[in-house]
Amino acid sequence: MIEQRFLQELGLDAKVDSSQPLSGGDTALTYRVETDDLPLLIKTTKRPRPGMFQAEAASLNWLSAAGLTTPRVISVTDSALALEWISSKPPTRRAAVQFGRELAAIHSAPIAAFGIPPPNPTGPPLSTSWVGNVPTSYGSWNDWATFYSEARLLPLAELASQSGAMSISALAELTDLAERLTDGYIDVGPPTPPSRIHGDLWSGNLLWRTDTASIIDPAAHGGHPETDLAMLALFPPSALSEILAGYQEVRPLDDSWHQRIPLHQLLPLLVHTVMFGGGYSRQLELTVTQILATAG
Repeated sequence: MIEQRFLQELGLDAKVDSSQPLSGGDTALTYRVETDDLPLLIKTTKRPRPGMFQAEAASLNWLSAAGLTTPRVISVTDSALALEWISSKPPTRRAAVQFGRELAAIHSAPIAAFGIPPPNPTGPPLSTSWVGNVPTSYGSWNDWATFYSEARLLPLAELASQSGAMSISALAELTDLAERLTDGYIDVGPPTPPSRIHGDLWSGNLLWRTDTASIIDPAAHGGHPETDLAMLALFPPSALSEILAGYQEVRPLDDSWHQRIPLHQLLPLLVHTVMFGGGYSRQLELTVTQILATAG
């Protein structure tokens, strides 16, 4: 439970009236906290990872500044994050279409490079973000294929192999895929400049409001827009078709984008293989084989 001293450590003057632990989440302990000021969502963890909550707060602020709807960041420390409480509703067509437009708008605004982090006004530049409880590195790359191979596929495959969730043969196949990707033998679609992406955009990270969705738990970085869309397709919300309809109003997708969904889904499949193993390992292996079968 959240005690009064905890709010004081966050620099908040509010008085705790009640707190309730919430289910869900793979990394943090999450609470709804009623105060004499406003309701809060507070995230903490028994084993804080350096910079974890700062990276989440910076991601929320970065995406919000570009036009996505997010909970307001109230306070952040090394060990906790306090956010505006959002009461989620069932999605409506209007809200889903508007969210699609907002997502397309941030994907339409180029930024400096692939892999770059959000600015961190509360501390040093961020070096790591977390997708679930899996660390991913920030940096700066000029092309997406090299970034995706060097900063996502190969490091996460190594983590999966070390945990025993990926076999030696599967690791070899994925390494081959990464090499072919950087060498230009796998289709990555038309040239696409880097943009801000959520980085962990699945249905569970959308809180529906009356007129749009509020995104939570981002691992934002300079990335490829299709990575967000592919993750939505892997763990889809019920209103996915409406989201895509709104998206295409603002940023029309080329006819072949569906063919690249498996390539972009390697990231969440690797993350889930590291975290859970099991069926995700098999799904990952099948996806790698599928991509290699169509590679040049």
